[in-house]
Order: sequence, then C-alpha cells, then structure tokens
Amino acid sequence: MKVNPSIENWTDPEAIESLKKFLRMKLIDHRFNSFDGSPYTLEQKCTAAYDGFYLSSNKRNFVCFSCGIHIPTTLANFKITNLHKTFSPDCAYCKREELGLKLWQDGNSGFSYFCVPKKMEFGYQENLIKMVKLVKKSFNTIEKSLTSSSYILNPMKVYQLFQIRENRYYSFKNSTCPIEKVNAFVESGFYYLGYQNIVQCAFCSLAFRGNNPRHPSVIHRFFYPGCPFLTLERYRIDREYCIICLVEPRRILYLPCKHLITCEGCDDRLLDQNQDDCPLCRTAIIIRLTCISP
Repeated sequence: MKVNPSIENWTDPEAIESLKKFLRMKLIDHRFNSFDGSPYTLEQKCTAAYDGFYLSSNKRNFVCFSCGIHIPTTLANFKITNLHKTFSPDCAYCKREELGLKLWQDGNSGFSYFCVPKKMEFGYQENLIKMVKLVKKSFNTIEKSLTSSSYILNPMKVYQLFQIRENRYYSFKNSTCPIEKVNAFVESGFYYLGYQNIVQCAFCSLAFRGNNPRHPSVIHRFFYPGCPFLTLERYRIDREYCIICLVEPRRILYLPCKHLITCEGCDDRLLDQNQDDCPLCRTAIIIRLTCISP
C-alpha cells in the first residue's frame, strides 16, 4: 500500500491540523459534545450543532465547521443561524453543498449511513487552503475573517483532494484497518475520516462505518448507483487525469522517478513556484518529458 503524500499540504502541520479538525467536526455528535460542561441549554446546544457550530476550545466562540466563522458566545441568545447566513452567505453548509455527517438508518436494508449521497460539483481551479487575514466586523464584533488562523480549508476542495487514489491510501495511514479492507475502500472511492471507522466517498459524499461486513462497493451501489466512481468515469478519473487539477490529461513524465502524473498547465505552475520535486514521491526532478497519447 502506498502512503506517499501527493500534494504539499500533507507536509504542512497547520494545514494537516485544519483538515483533521474539519473532518472531525463534520460529525454532528462531535459538535454537540464540544458543548459538554458549558452553561447552555439543551435546546441551544442542539440548535448550534445542527446549524454547523461547535464550541471553541476557549469557550468564547461558536465556530462553523465548514466556513470557520466565529460568533461570540455573548450572542448566544440571538438566532445564530441568521447571523451565520448574514456574515458568511457563501458557507458551503448554509448553501447545502456540504451536508456534514449525521447518522441515518435505511428502513428497507438496515444499512446505517451518515450523509445523503449526491454527485459532487466542484470548482477545480480553487485552492484547498485559503490564506485569510483576521478582520473583525464592527457589528457585534463577529469575526468575518472566518478563523483565528491564517489557514482555512475549502470544504468542497477536500473531496477533490481525496479523489486522488494516493491521498485515499494516505488517509488510512494511522488506521488499524487490515490492508485488504483498506484496498477495498480505496478502490471503491472511499477515504478514512480518522475516527469511528467512518469512511466517505470522495465522489458522492456517501459515508458509513467501515466495520460493516458487506463489501463497500455493494453498499455504494445500493445507496447511489449513479456515483461517478461507479461509472466509466472511474478509470479516467483515477488513472488518466492530472493528480493536481483532475481536469486535464496527464502529459508530463518526471525522471528519474518515472511518474507520469501532471498536465502541462499544472507543471508550468510548479515551475513558476520553483517546485523541482515530484508532487507524488518528492524525488528531485532531473528531466521533464512531454508525452503525447497515440
């Protein structure tokens, strides 16, 4: 099993922590549990968790897991849902593009799952990590910067990150899942969220616990047979597209590592950024060869 990272974000500790936090707080149970020991009523806790918020570690802010907006807890008596939509109207959770994770039960099959699957739509040229400044809004001191850090994840780009097979393998790096199971998940389009054995499809967002005895492809086809990964697109996405943009065909062969993984446009951007290592294995690139399909 390969566990080599395929993009530079895997080597950035702050970006990795941001990704872990996002994946963890997608689950509504984790958001609700963040309020343990707080003075808020059960109704306030449930409302906040359902609206995408968890309580910050310093107990001073409600934080959206998706867009990262901080709403001071002094505004707990206000409708934070309205504040959320007002100050962060492009939040993927508010727009129902990112649905988070909540346990559901299918009455007919008995399958338990965490997210209603759908075909994901992406802006492939957007970045996974956005750099932002800390700026406070004058109205009620809501932090419109979205985060107290200089990093914020682009929620929809996370799925694209795990559409790369190598990254799906890498997500299982610290799991106790047997290698045979890992291979089954990865080859069925799933990555590991890092907790409770939950895996999620990078192409349709279907999520379920990986200890289900059924093969993941069986569950996958039952809930969403229209998932792009289960169609003829699977081979092309996994093997023909550039691992960086997932849009253009692979054209650039790196030597001496012999990885044919990027398109000409993404390779040009790597050159502009003075990145002389293979994005997949980090081997220093000595020669770049442009390949033409027969």
